[in-house]
Amino acid sequence: MDLRLLTFNYWIEAARDQLARAALYSAPVVRADFLRMTQSFVRLALRAANAMGCADRKALCLRILNWLRADLIRCHPIALAA
Repeated sequence: MDLRLLTFNYWIEAARDQLARAALYSAPVVRADFLRMTQSFVRLALRAANAMGCADRKALCLRILNWLRADLIRCHPIALAA
């Protein structure tokens, strides 16, 4: 298996796990911290998708990043400044 694909899968799985943990918390600042960490994992997966030249995986990462950003704004608008 290609190392870039393994890297992509690793970071997507890490993002999924982090997002599952974020769902457990309702405090806006704590949830925002988990969402920001999830964003960083998805950005790393996006780098791997770009390295593979896979448009579908890149589109998936960009869509997830948009959802995370919208969720961050919803849960705590001030958290984006941190």
